[in-house]
Amino acid sequence: MAISYEKVGWKDHVKDNTTGAVLQQGTPVSASNLGKMDAGIELAHQKLEGANRQVQSIGQGMQVLNADVNAPVSIQMDGRTLVSLQNTELDASKFYVLADKRTKIKFSDSLIVQGVNKFQGLNAKPQIITRIANYENKSAGSNTDNPHIAKSNSQSGGTWNVLQAPSAFQSEFSGAYSTVSKLDGAFTQLIQTVTGNMAQGLLSFNVVEEIERNVGRIPRNTFAEKVQWVKENVAKIICNLHGYGKGPSGYKISLQRWTSGAWTDSTSSVHTSSSVAKVAQGASDSPSVNTLVQTDGFVHFIAFTEAADATSQSQVNIDYVELEIELKSTAVLHAPRIPLYEVSKEHYDNILVNWNEEEVLRRYPMVEGYQHVQNPFIIAEGDNLIPTFNEASLSVISSDFVIKGDYEIDLQTTGPQTNTIEWIIKVIPGQKYSFFVEEIQKGTGGAVVIRSSDLATNIVWQTPIASIQNKITFTVPAGVTRISVRLFNSNQVANVAVTLKNPMLVVGENIKPFVPRNPSYLFVEAKLGSIGNYRDLLLEEDGKMMMRKIIEKDYVADGTLSWFYRPSESGTGFKTFGGPISDVANVAYAQFIKYNGALLRYTSANAGFVGADIGYVNNIKEFKVSVSNAETGFAETYAPAVDEIKAYFNGWKVKAYDATTLKPTSWTSLVDGTDAPTQTLAYVAANKANGYIPYKISYMLNNLVLVELRSEGAISVNGLTQVEVGSGSIIREKVRALHNAADSLTYINALFSANTAQLSNPALAILGVYKGSMLESDWNIQSSINANGKVYASKKTSLVDTTAEYFVSYIIYDKSKFSTNVVGGSATFANNIRTALDDNIKRTEDNKRDISVNTLFIYDMLKRLKAGGL
Repeated sequence: MAISYEKVGWKDHVKDNTTGAVLQQGTPVSASNLGKMDAGIELAHQKLEGANRQVQSIGQGMQVLNADVNAPVSIQMDGRTLVSLQNTELDASKFYVLADKRTKIKFSDSLIVQGVNKFQGLNAKPQIITRIANYENKSAGSNTDNPHIAKSNSQSGGTWNVLQAPSAFQSEFSGAYSTVSKLDGAFTQLIQTVTGNMAQGLLSFNVVEEIERNVGRIPRNTFAEKVQWVKENVAKIICNLHGYGKGPSGYKISLQRWTSGAWTDSTSSVHTSSSVAKVAQGASDSPSVNTLVQTDGFVHFIAFTEAADATSQSQVNIDYVELEIELKSTAVLHAPRIPLYEVSKEHYDNILVNWNEEEVLRRYPMVEGYQHVQNPFIIAEGDNLIPTFNEASLSVISSDFVIKGDYEIDLQTTGPQTNTIEWIIKVIPGQKYSFFVEEIQKGTGGAVVIRSSDLATNIVWQTPIASIQNKITFTVPAGVTRISVRLFNSNQVANVAVTLKNPMLVVGENIKPFVPRNPSYLFVEAKLGSIGNYRDLLLEEDGKMMMRKIIEKDYVADGTLSWFYRPSESGTGFKTFGGPISDVANVAYAQFIKYNGALLRYTSANAGFVGADIGYVNNIKEFKVSVSNAETGFAETYAPAVDEIKAYFNGWKVKAYDATTLKPTSWTSLVDGTDAPTQTLAYVAANKANGYIPYKISYMLNNLVLVELRSEGAISVNGLTQVEVGSGSIIREKVRALHNAADSLTYINALFSANTAQLSNPALAILGVYKGSMLESDWNIQSSINANGKVYASKKTSLVDTTAEYFVSYIIYDKSKFSTNVVGGSATFANNIRTALDDNIKRTEDNKRDISVNTLFIYDMLKRLKAGGL
């Protein structure tokens, strides 16, 4: 832990030479004061000669590294692989976790698991899956975080004396989304005061999106086919509304569903009381589900009460709304997304005992199919967390200011308490922070408030408004991960000005002399996996990021391989096929993922092929996998040829075969059952079925391999340093095009302009825009509902070099399709001055060596190009 020396503050003992009066009492030479001196000498010795290095654990999310001195950091990170077992038969001898608050799985009549929970397995697959959809994390106008929509009839205008069709509703709930997303006694009120008008609320849910975002990929290729799949494979859709209504004749709220172009009544969906109660409406049979789901994938419900009259208004009060979606037991989704995972006995014992629900969710996030830790990153900020005034959030800035420098601003206010500028800062719940800004007063003072808001901008926590002249120290409440630091003029007269400069936000209580924000970062291109207790390791060696690779990951087993049939390892009802792999494998560990995302059983010997869906790797660069005849379509006694095996692993099943020879004559898709567009063996052996995801194999290498990785940046610490650890970063992706926009701005990753460069993945955060190899800091990075993901970048077109190549580093928005969370890692750094100096000298030497090598390489390459006439 970083500690500091407390000075004694020695004073002379001073007397008046004439009167003898004591003018100043001297500091006594005591054991206590000498002890402080002794402690200071010891502290100085420790910082110079003490323990060499400190090791601190790191993992996904925000944390604090505690260093005594400025020092570079060496990182190690464990590999990890998560496999969703939604389509896999569990094992009664193993342990599992479900890490999803809004999913329920029925395995059998004796085992139903719901929410964040752990359980011992049984020899069964999930039978019935129920998903709960609601309006959590919904922002009005955006479908990025939540695809569902709620609307009300406007108070002014329109005739609402009858129930209106869904298309008639125009006004989203907006800020009211936060109140209807949880059952807490906070209401969204829909009110009509015009005589004859009825308060009406439209509650719409996109069932296709809810399933594909949170349960798994619907095995169809067009949207219309996916809607039809929902109609055929959803057993029940029920809307549950918690609230009450009030009209001229008393308390009453009704709920109806939109089917066959009309609102359908139900006597069971009426509540007549002033208390909050659940009102349910929906469909619980296939014909009703079929008419309830619309062609756009939505289902619609309407909450209403009786019309207003001359003396009483019409009022609907909604506390919470949710939608239950229950899949049929026969429904199978590919690329499963439910976070259902096998865990070790040690982790099983920790879940919901030593690890609370939040920690379980951090360790076991949703992944699509199965994912490894891919492209990890670390961002460290120590001395100052405040960006420049030019980088401040633009969402609430008034026009009453003049930026004089990166860290100096004039507030030229026209009214009291005018919000002028704010920063949005990531923070750690339970951590203490301090804020201070210098003020040059010109007639009135500045003020500051630090607070947190939900997605609907409702304030959930804030500090008291304070004078900027005072340091503010505060502790972040539980559940708050972002704060806004807001500066404005205090509650004085208008038309005055105040200059503010050098804001500081630090971790802890001690404000240091001003320094600008200067984060350090490390981005690494790597895929780090694990099987059992064996895992890849990311580490730094000789100034380079390396991977000690023990897992070969995601080997694709499709129709391009040289397949062979193994009749000796086949049996009744199944056949075993083999193919080549790239390495000598350790036969002890491997993972086979089927095209539908199921994890196959693994055998470490040929004799283990006792049925279908079993995999095996050997130490002569081969693998084998068994498949049921019902799935391939091959006849029981038929010995398939190489191209016929290739056809299956390209996603085709035998539809029909010759009655005499048993040779296949036609093929159908394993994805959606459609016929192959060209019914020839040559076609299906060479082409994958549309939407088909090939088998993949990850296996343990027989010998560890050291691999150098592409990386950018390096981490350093300085006292209390806030560190963010994550994965899913993209390093310097080339922007495909930059065009002039109609408003004289150039956009990257925006949706509202046709003249904008799109990143290949929706972005959660843009880390930097580069012109060639140079970072351009004058791009405005803005969060917006009009972004591809969450953010876009913009810049005046006149300042953009249209002849240059531009690159963007960013973090992927939907990480579940790309990576899983980092949970095992460590940061090692010096905790004394001598070791920190040694580390910095070593890093400087490594950099100098690499620069020299690269310079010689470039020089040699240029000579060769010139010699070749270029």
